[in-house]
Amino acid sequence: TRLAESGSGFYTDAEINQWLNDGVRDLCVTIEPQMTTATVTTVTGTHEYQLPGDILSVRQAMYLDTNSDWTTLNPMTWEGLFADDVNWENDANGQPEDWYWRQNVIGLHPAPSATYAGAAKLRILYTYIPAAMDSDTSVTGLPEWLDDAIVLFAVYRGYQKDRSFDKAQATSQEYSRGVAEAAFKLNRHRKNTAPRLVPDMRPYRVYYGRRSRGQTIRVQDS
Repeated sequence: TRLAESGSGFYTDAEINQWLNDGVRDLCVTIEPQMTTATVTTVTGTHEYQLPGDILSVRQAMYLDTNSDWTTLNPMTWEGLFADDVNWENDANGQPEDWYWRQNVIGLHPAPSATYAGAAKLRILYTYIPAAMDSDTSVTGLPEWLDDAIVLFAVYRGYQKDRSFDKAQATSQEYSRGVAEAAFKLNRHRKNTAPRLVPDMRPYRVYYGRRSRGQTIRVQDS
């Protein structure tokens, strides 16, 4: 309907299916709406482990200690470990304290010793791209309210094929607005929920309310 195709055949089913899947990927890469966890079995003396194939970004990594409590690992970079200690790979094994993300693997430092290795010891929190749709009954794998933006992306690609570049540009802008609104909605739950440092302005208001001001503003530290 959006493409106003009068007949059939110019836009093939295969093309439309591809554009819809491309839209899902583009939106997910842009705003990362889907998040899940996975557990990995660690091995004694092994630093790196394969990440899930659908991963976009690792948000957090946790390790199960000997008390069966999850401990949050410190995020590091692979380069940063070399900068701190060029021989870090030769450090003694123990309970992992740091994690890094390199290409398609997640790494631990130090590597787990026999005491700390075992089933499902590493847990990662990550964003991902849903599986591609492969039939007319498939769904995007995203919240339903995001599907309108996916349709807009496919319409944009259709106008490109039709060389209707003005319509393609207008639809691209409409898609961008939809993505921006989706990002705002997704991030809404993160706003004003964490503790915030609020300065106590009373000493300043008292000071500037005086007719004669000294050179010192006294601030009480609690």
